[in-house]
Amino acid sequence: MGRTHAEPLFDSNKSNRSSEESVESPGSGQRPTDPREQPQHRVTHSSPASSFKPITRTLTTTDLGLPADYKDRYIPTTTDLRRAAVRALDDKIALLVMHQDNASVIIENLDQISEIVLAALEISGEHQIRAIRLGLALELRFWLKRDKLAGWLKLITSLLNAAIDTGHYDLLSEIYRAWSIYLFVTGNNPNSQAALRIALEEAETSGRRDLELLARTERLNITIPDLSLDEVQTGAQHILDEAQRLKFTYIQARVFMLLARAYDNAMMHGQAFAYAQQALVLAQREHFAGIMWTSVGLMLNSLQACQNQACLYYNQLLTYLETLAQTYNSPWLETWIYHTRAVEHYHAKSYDSARDYILRAYKAAHTTYNRPARCRAKHMLGLIQTKRRCWQMAERHLRHAVRDYEHTGQRVLKYHARHALAYISVEQGDFERGIRHMQQVLADVQSLPEDAARESLTALLENDINEIREKLSGTSEPID
Repeated sequence: MGRTHAEPLFDSNKSNRSSEESVESPGSGQRPTDPREQPQHRVTHSSPASSFKPITRTLTTTDLGLPADYKDRYIPTTTDLRRAAVRALDDKIALLVMHQDNASVIIENLDQISEIVLAALEISGEHQIRAIRLGLALELRFWLKRDKLAGWLKLITSLLNAAIDTGHYDLLSEIYRAWSIYLFVTGNNPNSQAALRIALEEAETSGRRDLELLARTERLNITIPDLSLDEVQTGAQHILDEAQRLKFTYIQARVFMLLARAYDNAMMHGQAFAYAQQALVLAQREHFAGIMWTSVGLMLNSLQACQNQACLYYNQLLTYLETLAQTYNSPWLETWIYHTRAVEHYHAKSYDSARDYILRAYKAAHTTYNRPARCRAKHMLGLIQTKRRCWQMAERHLRHAVRDYEHTGQRVLKYHARHALAYISVEQGDFERGIRHMQQVLADVQSLPEDAARESLTALLENDINEIREKLSGTSEPID
């Protein structure tokens, strides 16, 4: 996610802490005094078995393990530490600004930038606000590429502790939103929604309407599987109206992309394509890279589903997606490209190549904790293994896909996976068994609330059942 309307890294907002506060010792909450202001330490030694007076002497540098030429001026003052923190933050902020379109440089320096942020947060002063903003700029995609989500959680926790002391509600909103994203990608959806509620409350307290919209959009994103298309459409429209009023282009593009994803999940490819196209137009205008490649991927998926891989527009979109891949170092982008290539080879009946590509897509999706992409990769792998006549493997992959779709609330895709499971029997020549399973799926499909999705699946299943019966009897028979 981009920084969008968040405050710039070089913003000089003032902290509520006094610049005269000194360094805080981690975990103690107390201020250590400057060593040069302390009196000489004295240690008394006495023998409990004697009546001699205690012997008193001053600790020397040798006693303390310090060099003989040690001077107390070598201990940095609080002011020295603040200046060092500011210089280090300036250096890393400049690095991010100069390489904002080159993720590989940021990823390479991720650990060092994070360590500087954490160290700067331990030193009280106005620079802490900039340290928090720099930490927020280290987005999920960087941590996923390094496979260090635990490091991101550590950073988020430290940012939150520091932001609470500053009293900046806008920063708290951004941090809670980042925390909700962490919880979502690690599969903790209930707590993710709870974090988003706090993010929304903090945004409202701060008076930042843009942050409110970001929190509401993220909430729509994680609740799509639990909502009907009508509910998604209603929620999206409310956000779009407010985003248009605020001229918040990022939110407009993101909501169109979420609508495209919702319709893609429902296998309503015409609507998915239209919304993805709208998202792409807005994203290109403002150069929102993540929305650009996701929108292109959804458009390609819609064209593939409609068997339009041979059209000129499809080839142009695929070329564009591969061009983006050369510019951005993104595992999400890799997932889209590999999956798209797998589907291409599947339709071309090059099943071994399709298998190789979908395994790459699954690996990339697993690396990024991308559960929806993992589900689809398992589904596709089941279809491919069916055509490779690896029946047991195909059934295992498809059953996993059904289970995962059920867990994530993607009912339409679940029925498509069940349909593919039933078709394994047909491929094996057991037509009667295949028909029985498809009829069961057909009956269950009628519970879908969306008319278009229900009617589309019904037509697909009825057509397949009639074709199988025609193979059995030589004539097309109506379905009972």
